[in-house]
Amino acid sequence: MSSKPKKGRPAIWLRTGARQLMYEELVRQFGYGGDWEVPWVRPGNGRDKDYEKFLQSMAIVTGANSADAVKHQIAFGSPVRGKSEWSPSHTMSAVTNLAAALEAGSVRPWLAGIECISIN
Repeated sequence: MSSKPKKGRPAIWLRTGARQLMYEELVRQFGYGGDWEVPWVRPGNGRDKDYEKFLQSMAIVTGANSADAVKHQIAFGSPVRGKSEWSPSHTMSAVTNLAAALEAGSVRPWLAGIECISIN
C-alpha cells in the first residue's frame, strides 16, 4: 500500500472504514477466525463457497481490485507469531488490519501479539 493510489484505482485500503466494514461483516457471517477449519484462511464446514462470495462482494462494495485483494487484507489481519519482516507499506497494512480485526473480534489481543494488562 502506498500513500498514492495507482493511476485509475481508488485508494480504498487507505480508508479505515473499508477495513472496519470488512471485518465486522467477516465476523458476523463467519465468526471468530481462530475457530475456522483453517484458521483465518477459510471457514470450512461447508461455508467455503459462501466465503468466496463474501470476498467477491466485499471487493465490489469497497472498490478493491479483486476478491484476492480482499483475502490479502484479511491475511494482514490474522495473528502474527514470531518475527515478521515487512516493507514499510506492508507494516502499515498489517497494523491497520490488525486494529480493525481486533475491534471486530476477528482476532483476540493475545493472538495478535498484544499483551493486555489491567490497570486499577
